[in-house]
Amino acid sequence: MVAEFPMGPEATWLEVAPPNAESRLVIYPKSMRGGYDMPQVSIVFECEDIEETYETLKDNGVEFDQELNKAPWGTSAIFCDLDGNKFLIKG
Repeated sequence: MVAEFPMGPEATWLEVAPPNAESRLVIYPKSMRGGYDMPQVSIVFECEDIEETYETLKDNGVEFDQELNKAPWGTSAIFCDLDGNKFLIKG
């Protein structure tokens, strides 16, 4: 396990990866997803400077579904690609 963040009284956000990996898998309870018919974020990009990354992406025409959101476990924003797949950046 790489990281663990409480997400309320009955949920935890877990990030897992092999040693020295640059990619991580996020594991969280399916019940947190809400409407299963809606596309969900499945790929997360971690940024050293999320505010700069966010502004750079916006300046380059990336449209965000969720603007910068500051939470106890970090700051994040959600964007979509041209096919409607959702991605999250976090810092």
